[in-house]
Amino acid sequence: MLVEDRVYFKIKRIDQFTKDQQKFVIRLKENVEIFRTHVLKRMQEAESPVTLDITCQLGTEQSRSKERHRVVFFKDDYGNEMRVVTNLMNVVTTEVIADMYKAR
Repeated sequence: MLVEDRVYFKIKRIDQFTKDQQKFVIRLKENVEIFRTHVLKRMQEAESPVTLDITCQLGTEQSRSKERHRVVFFKDDYGNEMRVVTNLMNVVTTEVIADMYKAR
C-alpha cells in the first residue's frame, strides 16, 4: 500500500498507479479540480469523520485524469476538511481510508 502526502500528487502519476494496480491514498491539493462527480452510497458509521465519498476525474481540461478515482472528504482531528484520492474502490470503507491517511 502506498500512502503519500500531497507533495507527490501528480495526475499522470495516479493514473499510472491505477493502471499498474498500485494501491494508493494521497492527499489532494486544494487547487485540484474535481470533474464529473458521482456520489457513492455508503453506510455511514456513527461519529464518522467522513463527510463525502465520490468518484470523479481530476484536473483541468488541459490536464485531466483519464481514470476515475475515488475521493474521500473527512474532518481531521482539528475539524479541518481533508480530501484524499485513492483507487481503493470497494475494498475498504471510507473510514478506513481516512484512518490510513491519518496514520501515515
